[in-house]
Amino acid sequence: MPTLDMPLLGYGTFPLKDDEARACTLMALELGYRHLDTAQMYQNEAEVGRVMAESGFSRDEVFLTTKVHPDNYGERDFAPSVSRSLEALGVDQVDLLLLHWPHPSLDMRAVLDRLVEALEAGHARTIGVSNFGPDDLKAAQHMTGERLSCNQIELHPFVDQRPTIKAAADLGIALTAYCPVARGKVVDDPTLKAIGEAHDRSPAAIALAWLVQHGIAAIPMSRNQERAETNLKSRMIELSDEDMARIDAIGTPGGKLIDPPGLTPIWGRAN
Repeated sequence: MPTLDMPLLGYGTFPLKDDEARACTLMALELGYRHLDTAQMYQNEAEVGRVMAESGFSRDEVFLTTKVHPDNYGERDFAPSVSRSLEALGVDQVDLLLLHWPHPSLDMRAVLDRLVEALEAGHARTIGVSNFGPDDLKAAQHMTGERLSCNQIELHPFVDQRPTIKAAADLGIALTAYCPVARGKVVDDPTLKAIGEAHDRSPAAIALAWLVQHGIAAIPMSRNQERAETNLKSRMIELSDEDMARIDAIGTPGGKLIDPPGLTPIWGRAN
């Protein structure tokens, strides 16, 4: 399995588009982010690529993730869609290429084979999946010959993802948390507020620090420069074991916020 040398604090680019995507991505790089997350579904790969080309940073300074849209999982569409992504991003290879969602109506072994082919063709340094639950993650890792390096999932203090976290650890698969501050819900949580007050940090920064301290990458998005900078600096916070345990206890299995129609069914088994 290729080594996944991924910064634990990254910048998510959903739902940024057009000029806003360019401005915010440039802001992130100037603040010190070196991990950018995009996807075919976001329709902003070209903007991210343009900023990377014009920023002055060398390619090896920025960890770049993109994801294949489920509409492109078919045999005729997968490889051409990856080529279009690379062209839009202005790179020969992404650092991490993910399947964006499980697709219940397709043969996932065939789809995973296409993902491995992209890896072997050099279009991605590492590969992975997104939104896979524990059983499906285990099956997918077996189907790819243990080549998956990452699973990107919704993860914040309000959702209990311990089964998926354990499965990933057992399989040697890294995790990336999207929606890590629960679309701003963290600011009103009394536990996070109390811990934040003790550290003189915001509840959002505490939520991000909790993920990083668990060894989980987080990709928050903020259009606000001050908040984006605060998010990045959250990697410097040191939470106590008691702090971590208190945050661990917040989540519930039903705490997910993201439920796009037609994409959430998991192939073969329940999540």
